[in-house]
Amino acid sequence: MRAYVNPALAPILGDSPNVSTVILAVARQGQRVQIKGAPIMNRFGRQAQLAWQELAPTAYAAIERPEEHFTELGERAEQAWLDLWPQLVDPNIPVESPLGKVGQINAARAQADEIIRADWLTPSADEQEPDEGDEPSPFGAAMLAAYREAMVAERSVDPIIYGEFPTL
Repeated sequence: MRAYVNPALAPILGDSPNVSTVILAVARQGQRVQIKGAPIMNRFGRQAQLAWQELAPTAYAAIERPEEHFTELGERAEQAWLDLWPQLVDPNIPVESPLGKVGQINAARAQADEIIRADWLTPSADEQEPDEGDEPSPFGAAMLAAYREAMVAERSVDPIIYGEFPTL
């Protein structure tokens, strides 16, 4: 009898998963998947891995063991985040209620998250590859032109902005 394997886990588990291979497999988005003997990748590691796959695919392909690399990077980034966010809570800002303090802490945590993401998780500009997706597709360009024409015809926008002049 073959056990059910979630399709999302198939690439990780291989062709013949068994109970001793899998400790815990939770298929819900945002939760961690634990494979026996493998460390759990935290959210910072997963964000870094996705950023590198998207922004620097050549550099990502050159990494020997990406799961291990991004797991370790995620752990270091999480420690840096844990050290950083308390420093961003300004004790000099008066708060009138405990809820205000919670808001202040949440803002500091979000700010630390942004700083860590930019400094730790995103590949450097030298490693990033140029984005070829900035130009719209022919269909997208035609839709954009039709939208602009409609907006000018309705006089919702200034035609000079789009380089078109009204006909008299």
